[in-house]
Amino acid sequence: MYLHYSRDVSCGQAAYGLTSVLLVPLNRLLAGRTQNIADLHNRLLAGRTQNIADLHNRLYAAIHRLLAGRTQPVLALWDVNYARLRKATSSRSSAFEIRINSMEVQIIY
Repeated sequence: MYLHYSRDVSCGQAAYGLTSVLLVPLNRLLAGRTQNIADLHNRLLAGRTQNIADLHNRLYAAIHRLLAGRTQPVLALWDVNYARLRKATSSRSSAFEIRINSMEVQIIY
């Protein structure tokens, strides 16, 4: 499975797209198989996050922070080069692909 972005793609748009294509790996995170996004997982278990839109917004925010480099990568899933991604998303002429294979994300320039 892969997601292709080209032209005029902002970091926010990339984060929005990633929330759509990372469902299986994110489900693994939310299922407690890693300690990442632990607060969201606990909120889901406690019934404080019942709204799909709220869940989507929380995932969007978490991925946007990862793409912006404000959160340290914890798995191969998040092991991407943030500087190159920001450069690709800020250039009108650049294009890149995000490929997902199991728990690995590849960004191809």
